[in-house]
Amino acid sequence: MTTNLNDYDDDLIKELNADTRIGKHHAMVASVKADTWQSGEARIKVVVNLTTAGNAKADATFSDLPPPEVIRAESASWEAGKKKAIAGAIQMRKALAAHYSKTPETLREGDEFDVQTGASKKNADGSYFVRVVAILPPGAAKGAVPGSAAADSSIPF
Repeated sequence: MTTNLNDYDDDLIKELNADTRIGKHHAMVASVKADTWQSGEARIKVVVNLTTAGNAKADATFSDLPPPEVIRAESASWEAGKKKAIAGAIQMRKALAAHYSKTPETLREGDEFDVQTGASKKNADGSYFVRVVAILPPGAAKGAVPGSAAADSSIPF
């Protein structure tokens, strides 16, 4: 029996090759670690499981923010990458506080929230790691895990 392989639709292959870790997801904190950069500056490294992407892991790193007066006085001379990193960190902290009443310092294993993930720059071998780029309002993820804090409480079972 011969089968014409051209009759097969490539959609299944495309679907399986898509990286489902990138996008809007529900996340559960797997670990929180106070750490330092190589420069000695403090940071909090949070590893989350993306419960809407097969529990894939993603990282969120929170560095100490410069005081507002330093930002106002010095940001004009900063390179674009530094400005973008600090602005993103401020936005993530504000969203974490506004939507989940948390700070990076108060996050604990098992805490849940919705996130937007992105990929780091690709390495020479094509690999990359997934990182949290934004904290989203509750319900913004593409699907909540039953029994999680983001699950629909109106379902009676």
